[in-house]
Order: sequence, then structure tokens, then C-alpha cells
Amino acid sequence: MKTLKVSEFFSEDIPPLILGGFFSRRVFTEDNKYILIYAFYKESQKVHTKTIDYKTYDKEYIESLNKESGKYPYWCSKDELISSLNIKLSKKSGQAFYALENDINLSPNDFYNKLYAKIVSSCEWIYDENLNEEKKSFIRGYMELRGSIDTTANYIAQDYFYDSLFEIKKARMLVDYFSIPYNVVNINFRDLQHDYYAGISKRNTQLRINIFWYMENIGIINGYKAEIFAESRKLKMVDKVNNVYYFNCDDVRRRDNNILDERLNFYSTNVFDKNITQDDIKRMRSELNFDTTSKSVRNKALVEAIRYLTPDECVCCKNRYNIKDRSYINKNTGRYYFEIHHVISIGKNKELDDENNMVKLCPICHRALKRGSGTEEEQKSLIRDIFHNAPDKLDFAEHFFNTTDFETIVDLTFKSLN
Repeated sequence: MKTLKVSEFFSEDIPPLILGGFFSRRVFTEDNKYILIYAFYKESQKVHTKTIDYKTYDKEYIESLNKESGKYPYWCSKDELISSLNIKLSKKSGQAFYALENDINLSPNDFYNKLYAKIVSSCEWIYDENLNEEKKSFIRGYMELRGSIDTTANYIAQDYFYDSLFEIKKARMLVDYFSIPYNVVNINFRDLQHDYYAGISKRNTQLRINIFWYMENIGIINGYKAEIFAESRKLKMVDKVNNVYYFNCDDVRRRDNNILDERLNFYSTNVFDKNITQDDIKRMRSELNFDTTSKSVRNKALVEAIRYLTPDECVCCKNRYNIKDRSYINKNTGRYYFEIHHVISIGKNKELDDENNMVKLCPICHRALKRGSGTEEEQKSLIRDIFHNAPDKLDFAEHFFNTTDFETIVDLTFKSLN
């Protein structure tokens, strides 16, 4: 069988599907001679397909992957890989494998750094503002190969965050470079779920994309996964279009997801590689509303209106710091990144989901106003700054708390923090 050398991989024009696969998840053999990616999917126990047989589909899927891999169609089965290259893969399951011969003996970190540099410096198509065909193929390699179709929640999901905080950077790239709207990307904090901290099932945190958006805009090469999606949503199975299954999901209920930036920031700050206790988990689950049965949902359109139509300044610290020292430029908008904060935390009171109770904060100030993040006096000082710099928010608070006593309003606002 043919393989691609790592030296060629970095010097040649590599198809986006393969770049996406190696950027998302790669495996080094113990002797460091080969670097692998592989496609894996399980037989569904909940959904039975009618046209595609799970047990015999692997050969057709390998052909489809090779078709999308252009001039480097080197996908093969596990048996072929083992017999041809004498690679030991007893613990790795999968229906299709792609191997690079590590002829320049790169370490995992060196490989990732060179791949990141190759993508951002040599792949001009990532700078197209549109969701072009190259981006779609890259995303298929990134998500489809190891991603699963959730039959109960509306996601295509894959276990993530194994190696380091670099993986948070990789997740951000989907939004910053590959035209995926931030509101369809989601992080599932398995580290904070009961089965994880109870020691029943310790599974990695998931990276998830809204399945309806994905099937309409990206499409999927894997016919078995496509039919699982169709059957679980009571949709008609479609034919391939240029080797890809696309679905029109206009008649299916959609779902908004949590904002990616907020979840990535929370995960990197509080969860990843931290020695968290049971008390920490209880506190974070409360912050994330994991244990509430009736959640108050923000008015997303109002949040976005405030984000884009108000001045790019932090209401807390604008008189003390330069914003360049407190935030960063979002590549999609060309503007500094801010977070929207409810001055009086809304809890279950939808009356508080009002533009007069919402301000734009830099990420540092917003984090500092989370319950327990700072001392009472420090947080009250930030609250005073908000009311001094935004008198309309003070007016709203006076009406809500039915008092004009400034320090009473500060104290009640502090007690509402969540």
C-alpha cells in the first residue's frame, strides 16, 4: 500500500479532508515511525438503517474517503494497514486508516506546530469569508471521522481535550478561520457530570456542532451516519451530491447552543488539568445551571444587539485600563471581544433580561464578577464602577429594588451575583 511521507505532507498541496483529520486528532505509533488518523463509527443500538448495512459498509466508505482525498487516496482498512506496514494497533478500532511515514522523526508537538503553521500560512482558502468547498472538506475531516451522531440531542459530537490547552485554540479556529457560526458550536462538560465525578464513567469533554446546521452546510461522507441522522429525525434519506450527503432541515426544529467563547473560557480557567474537588464541581454546576430544571433563556437577539451596537469599552474598567491589555481582537469582526453581563443577575426572573440591565464587560472584569471569584469589597467596587459609568443601569436598579440608597443597591446587586 502507498503512504505519504511527513516531509511530503508539509511540502505538497494536501487535500483539506486530510489536513482536517490530522489537525483534529492523530495517533503516533510507539516507535514514532508512523502518524495515523482513522475513521470510526459504532453500530447504533437505537436506530436501524434501511438502505446501508453497518457490517458491509466499510469498503464503500474507504472508497468515498479516497475520492475526497484527491491525488493522495491512501485510506485503507485496519487489516491492510497492519499487514502492509507491520503496525501494532490491537487497541485501536476503526473502519478506515490513513498513515504518514514519519521520515523526519517529528515529535507530536513539532508535528502540531508545523501543521498549524502550514494551515494558516499556506492554505489561502481559509481567508475566504465564505464557507467554500475547501473549508467544508476540512471540517469533514475535523469532525466526521471520529464524530458521532447524537440521536437524542441535536449534535454531531466527538470526545476532545485530551492533550493540552492547544485543543481549545483548535476549537476556536473553527469559528475564527472556517466560517462556522459561534452559536452552533458547543462544549459538553463531561468532567462536571455526575457519572464522571462519581467514578462511574470518566469520558472526555465533548466538542459539538449543531447537527441540523452541519448536515445542511457541511454534509457528511459517511452514508451509515447519514442514514442514522435521517432515521432518528424521521427524514427521508437523500442521495449523494458530489460524494457528500446533504439534508434540507427546514421542517425540523432547531436548537440554539451556548456561546463557544464563554464555554471555552470557563473550561480552560476552571476545569482543564485542574485538581477539582466535589465542592468545586457543585459550585461550577450551579454556575452553569446544570442542576436547574427550569432555565431562564436569554434574549439572544438583544445580547447580540448590545454586543454590536454599543461602544467597544468595558463599563467597569474603561477609566483605568487600555482595552488592548484586557481583551483581544476577534478576527471575524475586527473588533475587541467583550462579554455581556446582567448587572442584576437574572436567575429565574425574566424581567431582568432587559437592555437596561445589561452591560458590555471585558473578559477579565466579567470573570471577576462571578460569585466567589473575588472578595466582597472587590466585587462591590466593580459594581459601583458600573453604576457610576452607566447611570441608566443605576436608574433601572433603583426601580427594581425600590430604593434610591446607593450602597443598598450595591449590596443587593452583589448578593444577586451567580
